[in-house]
Amino acid sequence: MKLDRRLAREIAPFAAATALGFALVPIGGDVDWAGYALAVALMIGVACAAVLVPWQRMPRLVGVLPSVLFLVALALLREVSGVLAGVGALALIPVFWVALHGSRGQLLIIVGGVCLFFFAPELPAGDPEHHPISIWRVAVVFGAAAAIVGVAVQNLVARVRSHAAALAVRERDLEAVADLLRSLSLTTDARDRICAGVCDLGGAHFAVLLETKGEDVLQRTAGAGLSLPPQTFTPASGPYAAMTSYSSRAALCVSGDGSGAHHDVPELDAVAELDGGRRPAAVLYQPVQHGEEITGVLVAGWRKRPSDERRARDLVRLMASEAAFVIERADLLGRLTEYALTDDLTGLPNRRAWDERLELAIREPAPICVAVLDVDRFKAYNDDHGHQAGDRFLKEAAAAWRAQLRPTDLLARYGGEEFVVLLREGDVAKARSIVDRLRAVTPRGQTCSAGVAHHEGDEPAATVVGRADQALYEAKWAGRDRSLIAELDAPSVEGSASS
Repeated sequence: MKLDRRLAREIAPFAAATALGFALVPIGGDVDWAGYALAVALMIGVACAAVLVPWQRMPRLVGVLPSVLFLVALALLREVSGVLAGVGALALIPVFWVALHGSRGQLLIIVGGVCLFFFAPELPAGDPEHHPISIWRVAVVFGAAAAIVGVAVQNLVARVRSHAAALAVRERDLEAVADLLRSLSLTTDARDRICAGVCDLGGAHFAVLLETKGEDVLQRTAGAGLSLPPQTFTPASGPYAAMTSYSSRAALCVSGDGSGAHHDVPELDAVAELDGGRRPAAVLYQPVQHGEEITGVLVAGWRKRPSDERRARDLVRLMASEAAFVIERADLLGRLTEYALTDDLTGLPNRRAWDERLELAIREPAPICVAVLDVDRFKAYNDDHGHQAGDRFLKEAAAAWRAQLRPTDLLARYGGEEFVVLLREGDVAKARSIVDRLRAVTPRGQTCSAGVAHHEGDEPAATVVGRADQALYEAKWAGRDRSLIAELDAPSVEGSASS
């Protein structure tokens, strides 16, 4: 057996009151000291058993045994001292203890024990002369008072525990939301993750984010739980609950049949079509606000009504209150990331973006080819027409070349007048024909040269680019305005080919 220190601290005040009662009983009266010692020993045993025995692991009826033995020790003390008044007050101690820590059934057992304590002070002797009517009145009143006090304390404890449990749940929810928001601070897909967070934390079946796109227009921008089709809401398009929540700037909760609102909810028809014909049991529309501006509506739906509707509403409201700031930060991060990976002049991916995309491409099983293009005699063009004209030419060339490529291909500015192309093509001859098509649309009567290389096996990214650059170098030396295919064992060259 191991001492439960927490339980010992809780028992200490009750033990102190009991010890005081036992100490005062012998004063001014005749006491049977042998019986008194037995009562003290029994009470000490009860106290030790209460803190050493793991009563919480035992059946509930067994858990009330220390309180019953407490009353037995009090009855023995009263019998050996002949004192009732002081000892009777101690009978409330087990009532308070069970009210604080026990069940309603245990409380009823102890209240019955208190009544028995007063009704039968000399059992099993049972001498009627020792039971005047006043004892009966005391027993009835004391038993009723014990029951009322015990039930009141137990109800109060239940409310306190319920409140504490609710606070603990709210604290966990706040921590979970805070963790989610912290994780969103460095991501660009904040919208979808906010919707996923509503489903995960709030237990929603689906979540949708509607954002303003123009005046009084809401458009779905993200979702989780169900793959809903794109949809736009306007005041003229129907009696939509989303528009009602948006225009009123107030949360709106409706049931699946519309009984929670004073109108139909036609937007839920799309949900029902995707969910086996079932409308959600409850839907919450929560406005998303950025300062004084309403920027959208966060919608959460439950297939079954949540067991704790207040908690679910609070979670959605908390997510909505932070959504606008998180989305703004994510959009800013996305723009900064895009700027970092985009060439300012042409709008094409820059060398950093090229390196990242090429590294990903060579890890995939699909074959690829790499081409390096360089504008012929670009320095002379700049000298003749000026650098601003040269910049305009590069922008026009980038636009013309990009228009000739497939969506799966990638054109990037490698530096200066040199460009690189990633082609999802396994045949290097076909890749060369695509590159020749690019060269043919070079604007302003200018020409360009190119080198093409097929990625081989586990070849590093730098190696395949180096082979394509070597082929470009050879195309320049061969007279420019042409494309050459790189040899597999061609050595790489430092720097780019001469114009």
